[in-house]
Amino acid sequence: MRVSVPVLSVQITPTEPIASIAGRRRTMALRRAIACTPIASVIVITAGSGVPSDAVDVSTSSLFGLDPIEVARIQQFKVALIHLGNVRNHIIYKARLILRNVDLPAVICCQAPVDFEDFARIGCKTRLVMPRDEDVATKGTIMEIVTGVVRGTTVSQVKLDEIVAKVKRTMP
Repeated sequence: MRVSVPVLSVQITPTEPIASIAGRRRTMALRRAIACTPIASVIVITAGSGVPSDAVDVSTSSLFGLDPIEVARIQQFKVALIHLGNVRNHIIYKARLILRNVDLPAVICCQAPVDFEDFARIGCKTRLVMPRDEDVATKGTIMEIVTGVVRGTTVSQVKLDEIVAKVKRTMP
């Protein structure tokens, strides 16, 4: 069985390399966890910072978007792992824009606390809460959410385990 999972990261943040024994142990543990799962393929799409043009808070000077080539690349996979940031409105509107264009089950990773109701409120299909039929604005569906994941920092083993478990649960 071959499994492909795209990983979307929408923020460009230059960071210095972090070398530590704890970081290497977590990396090795993640590699072991991946080795125990079917072969995975990963695509990283950097779609830019900012917010979608239809978001409520468009006070930033940059806009977030996907071009048709990125959509076609993402659609080749079985699950989308979408890693977003720490601004609640940006997270839900970026996820909606991605899933409006891509018909995949998705796992959302972000720093800010969000829940299925936040996404359903703006028309995102989710595993637990669905918008009214006339308000559905996405092809894809949010199946799982992992919060407390900070971009540019080492992720704890507990969070890595949670991400791996939720991606595995989401696999078709």
